[in-house]
Order: sequence, then structure tokens, then C-alpha cells
Amino acid sequence: NEAFETQTKDVEDIEPIGHDWEFVGFTWTGDDESGYTAAVANFKCKNYATHTKTVEAVITSEDFPGFTEYTATAEFNGETNTDTKTVYKKTLTIKVTIDALATMDRTFLFKIDGSLIVPVTITKGKANATVTVKGLTKGSHTVTEISGWSWDYTVGETEMTVDMTSDQTAVFNNTRKDVHWLFSEAMLVF
Repeated sequence: NEAFETQTKDVEDIEPIGHDWEFVGFTWTGDDESGYTAAVANFKCKNYATHTKTVEAVITSEDFPGFTEYTATAEFNGETNTDTKTVYKKTLTIKVTIDALATMDRTFLFKIDGSLIVPVTITKGKANATVTVKGLTKGSHTVTEISGWSWDYTVGETEMTVDMTSDQTAVFNNTRKDVHWLFSEAMLVF
């Protein structure tokens, strides 16, 4: 166009601003039920908000009594970022019932997987009691009532298998035996 005259101007070279990365958090793959198998560290550029970057993290896990701790670690731009997820293991409630109110405190014993012994005490004047066992690992566990311990009660089921994919309750029903002599409460009749 002849109405405009071409104009030019020399300017100095301008350095690009570049990226200034900021860590904004982790995105985890997995869940509390199945565990956490992967994670990525997320970064955004402070200079260009639409510029983002992800870095794959290394996942480690450590089992403790009652919980598992997952740790994600990612290195980028000379910095190390970490995050942890703590997953608490499942709980098992053991419930004991008897067919009449207890005339004194009654303790029933249970084994979990043949080794862990758990006492459940029904207090005087009650007909049932519960105990919660925390920290069981996922999978099948066998709960066994030690029937010889409370000799004056007949055990309904002596053993149950529970699948600890979620919190569970194992119920054991006991029936008092017909005892016609000086029995466990040692009651004296005048």
C-alpha cells in the first residue's frame, strides 16, 4: 500500500522467559481396597499457566501392624517430591451371644488363624458382647472359638472363615448346658 511507508527498527535480542516449574501435587493410581500401584508428580509453569508436566513416581510400600504406608517419590529439576498414603487394614468384630443373661462375668476365648487369642467377656446381667480386632490383612482368616474354655456352654459353630475384603462380623452363639451339680458360678442354694 502506497499510503504507508515501510518502517524498520533495530532492537536487541530478547531472551525467552523460559519455564519456572512449580510442584502442584501427586495423582495416584489405585485405591484403599486394592492398594496404590502408581503415581505421577504434577508440575505447572509459573510463567505460562497452560504449560504442565508430569513425572512418573517410584512407589514403595511398607506394612505395619494395622496399616500399610505407600510412598511416592519423584525427582525433577534437581528437587525430590514425596507423598504418602496410609491405608488402615480391616476390622473384625467378634460377637458372642448366650441363651440367658449371665449370672456372673463370662469370658469366651477365640483364636484368629490359630495363633492370635482374643478374649470376649459377657458381663453379669448381659446376654452378648463384642470385641473389635483391628489391623487384619486383606484375605481369608479363620476364627475359632476355644470350646473347652467355657465348659458349661455348648458352642453353636466353633469355626468361621471371614473374607476381609471389607470389615466383617463373626457371630458365635452359645447355649448353657443343663448342669445339675455345683456349677461354674458356684451358687450355693440354702
